[in-house]
Amino acid sequence: MLIRSNRGRSAVPIQDFVVRLQNGLWVIRHGEQLLSGHPTYLQALEAAEILAHAAVDRGERARILLGRLDNRPIEFPIIEPPNAAKEKAPPERGHEVAVPE
Repeated sequence: MLIRSNRGRSAVPIQDFVVRLQNGLWVIRHGEQLLSGHPTYLQALEAAEILAHAAVDRGERARILLGRLDNRPIEFPIIEPPNAAKEKAPPERGHEVAVPE
């Protein structure tokens, strides 16, 4: 888990799910915890997406990281809970309709 703070915002935890190849098996880790192993990259990525969306359903922010051999992970975009996304989104503008007087 990584905690970051942006200007004026409180620190909000990000649940990181790391997918990497380890001894011929694609594994998913959350911190030091091994969550699962899969024979293919796509199966591991699908499982990581399920885990990330489960965290979002609990109101947490989540992201998937793909571990590489050079130890520099590829970061997927952060998945925000629905309420957090609404707070950040600009206000929606409706269509203006002329109302007869």
